[in-house]
Amino acid sequence: MASRNFEEEDSPYISQGLPDDSEPGTSKSAQYEGELGNIAGEADLYDEEGMFQENALGFIGNIGSMLEGDLIKLRDNLYINEYIMGMFKNHVPSIKKDNNGDTFTFLNGTPRNAKDTFFECEVEYILHGDSSEMTNRVLTSAQILLLRLGADTLHVYTDAKKRQLSVITATAVAGWWTGGAGIPVISNLIMLAWGMGEAIIDLQMLTSGESVPIYKSSGDWKLDVGLPKSDGLKTDAGLYFSYHDYLRLFLLIMDGDKKLDRAEDLIEINTGLKKPGFKVAGYNTYIRVEAEVSMKNLFISRPFLPDSIRTTDGRRKIRVLAYEGY
Repeated sequence: MASRNFEEEDSPYISQGLPDDSEPGTSKSAQYEGELGNIAGEADLYDEEGMFQENALGFIGNIGSMLEGDLIKLRDNLYINEYIMGMFKNHVPSIKKDNNGDTFTFLNGTPRNAKDTFFECEVEYILHGDSSEMTNRVLTSAQILLLRLGADTLHVYTDAKKRQLSVITATAVAGWWTGGAGIPVISNLIMLAWGMGEAIIDLQMLTSGESVPIYKSSGDWKLDVGLPKSDGLKTDAGLYFSYHDYLRLFLLIMDGDKKLDRAEDLIEINTGLKKPGFKVAGYNTYIRVEAEVSMKNLFISRPFLPDSIRTTDGRRKIRVLAYEGY
């Protein structure tokens, strides 16, 4: 018996079911226009002609535009992301909740240390695809730093006390030798540097398993240079992001084809540790569906319904068998 041609059978559905590259949030991804691995060199806040600030804000804006689009596709994307987060390792295995570590386990309940894998930072590999595990970690940390820089710098600009201290410091530093003309420039640079310093602290907390507010209130601020420690309003605990939450965000905005291809790479590599030569392309997954129903022949004449499928109460029994696979 010849094999069925699934490509021909699926062709009527492919044109309707596959995402269109022209639609937002499908096969595109939000990209940082600079070099993620060289953020330390790019983040020269004294370079007025530098592109770092513009690139950072553009990256944050692109994330918002990537989240627009079909809710059904967004739902499917979230399912894939949760599978990735639940079945692959990442750099922070334990997230602290109420000062207790919540150790990572896979979706099937297997402890993290019980599974041998080629990479320890698998989700970071899916995000960036570099063969160097250290590079993938650095690039992921750089993405987090960009988002924290934007949120923390915005807080500095909207906090009256921090803004006032920046102006006072700028006046003391530049007021006498620029005749006051350099005060706005220096005060802005101080606020940007303040936001960067807080963002670095946030990154250290996130990579140690702690969570930080998406947007900070005065009571959440850590780097109170020149100001007394604030006991002001704190952000609600439900608005905190952990390292895992940032990974979910980055998975959501990355190219869908790359995400699936790299997940397939990891499955192939990890399975190959126990089965040398394993190739995903050489395997198929099938599901067998069998159903048996009965009905009364209200409109179909008897010649079309043989007695062999008739039941004792005058109904006709129909058996359906189907295979679905990929």
